[in-house]
Amino acid sequence: MPDTTTGIAEINGTKIYYEFAGEGRGLVLIHDEITDSRMWDDQFQVFAEHYRVVRLDLRGYGRSEMVAGDFAHHEDVRDLLKVLTIDRAYFLGCALGGRVAIDYTLVYPEMVAGVITVGGTVSGYRNQTGPIPQEKDLSEALARNDLEQANELQLQMWVDGPQRTPDQVGSAVREQVRAMNAKNLQTQFGVGNEQIVEPRAITRLYELQTPVLAIVGQLDQPVAHAVADAMVAGIAGAKKSVIYHAAHLPNMERPAEFNQVVLTYLAHLND
Repeated sequence: MPDTTTGIAEINGTKIYYEFAGEGRGLVLIHDEITDSRMWDDQFQVFAEHYRVVRLDLRGYGRSEMVAGDFAHHEDVRDLLKVLTIDRAYFLGCALGGRVAIDYTLVYPEMVAGVITVGGTVSGYRNQTGPIPQEKDLSEALARNDLEQANELQLQMWVDGPQRTPDQVGSAVREQVRAMNAKNLQTQFGVGNEQIVEPRAITRLYELQTPVLAIVGQLDQPVAHAVADAMVAGIAGAKKSVIYHAAHLPNMERPAEFNQVVLTYLAHLND
């Protein structure tokens, strides 16, 4: 098992937590909005047998700080990779992490050898699949600062998905995500002002010349499938892969299948 190095990088006025292990081409793992870098526990060491794997907590998530002022997640990632002396790398990002990876690729195309998104989000995409049923209750829970209820509603939206009840989902995965998201919900995101790439990525997908694979859980929200389809339609050569019997976090629900899909795709890239 490759040795793991952990650290805190002081970059762009904040402190970013990271871990890395393995050797070879860099592979950067970027987490979802309701998780942190621990969502990759079933991938980190497996992938480190083949690549130099980096996982990090984005600013405001997990063990990384949120501070006042303007920031851009993709610039935090870039400066972290400078600290770690990693140039060209593969990127694997879940939802928010996928958005960051796509934005990073638009800004630094020469630094990206391939992108894999999971339950992907693309900046500027407008949901045309209809509202998610829990969205109204979630907004109300956040307005009254009921973070426990907000957490549960987000679990229903994303971990359970629209086709399952909580008791149909593995309790271990639910509780792991609940613990990660509890910390995230306590972060004062309003103190930082995120700068997203302009024009937004949804209008610039045609610019991407990098290999892209969009992974989606079969039981994820319709909007996640719609975004993946938009990427396949807009990015030359992009592909979509569906992980069955999983929702928004297929890497946590179906890790063996997910890992095989990722490793097979990366192995076939001509880089």
